Amino acid sequence: MKIEEFVREVRAEASKRSYIRRVEIVEEGLSTAKILLVVRPEVKIQLYHNEKTGTTNLALILHDERIYGRNSHRGSWHRHPVERPWEHDTSREGT
Repeated sequence: MKIEEFVREVRAEASKRSYIRRVEIVEEGLSTAKILLVVRPEVKIQLYHNEKTGTTNLALILHDERIYGRNSHRGSWHRHPVERPWEHDTSREGT
């Protein structure tokens, strides 16, 4: 997915959700974008996409720390579970 399309789709989807207070474009380059969806000052959803590597990541952030995440690299997904957000769960449940 092209970066322009990623940013456009994130903005469009965020506008449909009343719990998202604001969309912050942290970084938007030629091949990468990082976006924060602010739910509350202490709760954010971070989205990242790199069109060259085929990487897409999302993280639930609480007080500036990831508490859950999902990552994809060229269509292969894993998660960072709530119980252990520093770990990569590549099990069937994690993918």
